[in-house]
Amino acid sequence: MPVPQFTSLGSYRRQWPSHDAVAGLTVWAVLVPETLAYASIAGVSPVVGLYAAPPRSSGTPPSGASGI
Repeated sequence: MPVPQFTSLGSYRRQWPSHDAVAGLTVWAVLVPETLAYASIAGVSPVVGLYAAPPRSSGTPPSGASGI
């Protein structure tokens, strides 16, 4: 039984890693200040916002929620 998270790896092209790296840096550049701001709004330490960022960003790709 194929694992749904890995079915698209067979069609992955060699040119894509550089594009993926740019996309990852872009998400990081938006996510870090956003989590710091939300933590400040919630009245907790900004570090709490940073701890909340990895589960948020790592949960979307495996679930396929991006719609791509």
